[in-house]
Amino acid sequence: VAAVLHLGNLTFAAANSRDPEAGCRLTSPSDCRRVAALLSMNPEQLEQALCSRDSRINGETIRVPLNSQKAIDQRDALAKSIYSRLFDHLVQFANRSLFRGRPGLSLGVLDIF
Repeated sequence: VAAVLHLGNLTFAAANSRDPEAGCRLTSPSDCRRVAALLSMNPEQLEQALCSRDSRINGETIRVPLNSQKAIDQRDALAKSIYSRLFDHLVQFANRSLFRGRPGLSLGVLDIF
């Protein structure tokens, strides 16, 4: 949960103010390191995942830099995905723990994200 919350602290700026197509960069490296540590990953990989997108064309992978707004969208999508998977895991864990040996019983939880 902490990683999802800290992802919201990540901000982006244009990598080159003269060329908006040059992509973006993270403006908060310390926040990036914190999130990467919480996700057990390399901060450079996290920045690359948020600031670019990979396209596969004819078997060749092409890395496309993202502008600041698209990087924000990428960051938000990552946070939503992590939160969703964590929530699903918690509900499954609760169902396995509470309703052992009782088929047909389950716990339903509604979360509006």
